[in-house]
Amino acid sequence: MVTQDVDLWFERLDDPELTAALLNVGGAYVAPTPLTPPMLAGEGLELFDLVLSMSGLDSFEAEWGGAIELTIGDVPARVQTSW
Repeated sequence: MVTQDVDLWFERLDDPELTAALLNVGGAYVAPTPLTPPMLAGEGLELFDLVLSMSGLDSFEAEWGGAIELTIGDVPARVQTSW
């Protein structure tokens, strides 16, 4: 199934850099509940989903090692391209 959002895959959500990045764009982290996944809140962040695992892929560490680095605007990002 194809969706029209961007999945942001994190090894763990307690990374201080995630909090700093969200503050930088006026966003906030919404912790998961038994009925909802972790989410981002703030203008322009509705297109991003936070995920901690990806079905059909290796571990975060293995996939991180195979990702390529791209610059989007002036922001460096690691992108998995082997699907």
